[in-house]
Amino acid sequence: MRFFMGLVLVLALAAMGCSETSGTGGTAGGGGTGGTGGDGGFGGDAATFSYSVITSSTGDAADLLEELRTSTLPTLEAGGAVVYALWGPAPQQDERFPEIAEDKVVVMLSWAQVDADLLTMELEALVGANQVETSLWEASLRGAVPLSTGPGFYIHSFELYRTEDVDKALSLSESAWTTFEPEFGVQVAGVWRRLEEEDGLTWTVRIAWYEDLAHWEESRDFLRDPESFAKFVERAALQEDQESWSAGLVER
Repeated sequence: MRFFMGLVLVLALAAMGCSETSGTGGTAGGGGTGGTGGDGGFGGDAATFSYSVITSSTGDAADLLEELRTSTLPTLEAGGAVVYALWGPAPQQDERFPEIAEDKVVVMLSWAQVDADLLTMELEALVGANQVETSLWEASLRGAVPLSTGPGFYIHSFELYRTEDVDKALSLSESAWTTFEPEFGVQVAGVWRRLEEEDGLTWTVRIAWYEDLAHWEESRDFLRDPESFAKFVERAALQEDQESWSAGLVER
């Protein structure tokens, strides 16, 4: 995907001033359990998140998941990562959303300090993978805390803004949620901002929980909450590009 950088992380991280060493991870909510040491990679505003789309070499993600669970993730957790979530196909499919396909797993990790060498080595060593795309993000709204929602229908909304418009977009989102979430029972897990910008443009990703596809469709009845709708329209006007994926939460 166009908003991903390749798995050559060390040089990119060096340019961004990220450390290649880190401490011991902690406990993640929803997505799974990390190592010891409090909240570990959930380091508040200082946390960095890696978002890795991994494609199975066999066309079936089951073997890839087993390898991740038994080998790769424990090693990354020992090196300071905390599993925020594992994402797979949504429980219900809809042609309006490109979904995370059956042959893909998305691994989302939180780091107090990213160990770039370890992350690169472990993902490249996956026997069951033939492609890995990783991007790095920082939590901008809510995302610096463990995931509190469980199974459901998730939307990953990738949105491209001029860098100078990102703060305005975040402010509109946060303000809109005050009425949107209680009206529809939606839970927004957070918004993350990609660390690397290009030509004055920056991607964000917003992850939101819905009970199921019908719940998402219900939330499109914006006449029930015109206040949030007006803010969403204003936010959309700032976007240079966007794409949304449907996803389901995979057991750690």
